[in-house]
Amino acid sequence: MRAYLRGILGGVLLLAADAALPQIDVRSADLDMFPATTSYDPAIPTPEQFLGFALGHEPVRHHQLVAYIKHIATLSDRLTLEVIGHSHERRPILFLVA
Repeated sequence: MRAYLRGILGGVLLLAADAALPQIDVRSADLDMFPATTSYDPAIPTPEQFLGFALGHEPVRHHQLVAYIKHIATLSDRLTLEVIGHSHERRPILFLVA
């Protein structure tokens, strides 16, 4: 019974500590990823253009990520892509060099 009460008290303390932390708006995370001062090759689609949804709006599945990386590697002369192995689920493990 004491262990149970300690667990509940610990959970309450964690919730109180979490409430004291500053809250971060995750929507602002992409601002650093795509700086406005950088020019991009318009022939290379953004992840949103390729996937059809904004990053963070829904999960990106492994096959979608692989398809996007392969697509931009074919469009760019600055990338080299190799399959260096496969996971136990036979998913390709990519090695991308920029």
